[in-house]
Amino acid sequence: MWQALFLLGGCWNIVICLVGMLREKRFNSFLAGKHQRYTATEKVLMIFVGVFGIAYALSGLYLNRFHATLLVGGLLKLVVFVQFTVEYFTGKRPLGGFVVGIGDGIQGVLFVYFVLIAAGPGASWF
Repeated sequence: MWQALFLLGGCWNIVICLVGMLREKRFNSFLAGKHQRYTATEKVLMIFVGVFGIAYALSGLYLNRFHATLLVGGLLKLVVFVQFTVEYFTGKRPLGGFVVGIGDGIQGVLFVYFVLIAAGPGASWF
């Protein structure tokens, strides 16, 4: 189950990165309600989303390693969930961004749970 979760989480991030980079105006409209190209900072953040996706996929292939990546990534996913949820309910983010935030929130909780509880004390952080 955990292997599938991390592979799915990796694919989730990689797909978001690829779609976001290849169809940035449309995806930015879906995610943030702005029909415009990304700024340089947003492009760098999108690349980090893809890099973390690769790291999650590697974590799925090697369950006993890379727990620091899962912990940091899980916490970041929770931050995205909170930010997108607050922005949605204050009218600053469309439904598409809220849905992506929910997906990240669910993954974030499961990633952190795995690292802190399910992996056990003998797990490798790197």
